Amino acid sequence: MSRNEATVDLGLAFLLALVFSLPESAGGGGIPDWGGAAVHLRNIGFLAPQALLFLMIIDMRLGGSALESPRGFLRELPGTLLLAGLLTGAGLAVPLVLPAGASAPALAAGQASAVPLHPWLLLPLIALSALSVGWREEALFRVLVPGLLERGGTPKALALAAPLALFALAHLWQGVQGAVSALVLGGILAAARARGSPLRRLALAHAAYDALAMTLLAYGA
Repeated sequence: MSRNEATVDLGLAFLLALVFSLPESAGGGGIPDWGGAAVHLRNIGFLAPQALLFLMIIDMRLGGSALESPRGFLRELPGTLLLAGLLTGAGLAVPLVLPAGASAPALAAGQASAVPLHPWLLLPLIALSALSVGWREEALFRVLVPGLLERGGTPKALALAAPLALFALAHLWQGVQGAVSALVLGGILAAARARGSPLRRLALAHAAYDALAMTLLAYGA
């Protein structure tokens, strides 16, 4: 690779990180009503196109197809479920080690009287929302930015660690506990990527974890 090509890759990695790694301002809806549904529709409408954009850039700049995997989906399923289980275990452990510093704000009067949304209507939105988040974040933080950094001459370990730090910072809207949780879960996913896990496995495991967390947030006790 020429020096100019390496500069392009580093510049593109910096630009993508700068534009798409900014901390978010709101999370998934914690109330199973039309307001919560709107949050998931926003995820689908904004994050799914970003995921497609990242997949296109992966194909163009990193070579090959971002969706390719040496194994079929069914043969990958045990590894995907194992990774999702590891994420779930870590996600449950972090709040035990690092409790949240403040309780959630009380519901506003308007929220208390919100029209409930039947699970059969909300759950498909949760699934699509989780898939949008999982594919978008894994394509960006575990494949695209690390791949561009590595092509630009960055050592592989640093190419994975730098986006991991950005991933944690992008979850600061969830507070310190949320950022630490993102760091731990992102670290598991980055380690899986370093060991050769394909993007599809990372994205689906991430989506499964998010779908469970979103469902518990909406319908849990």
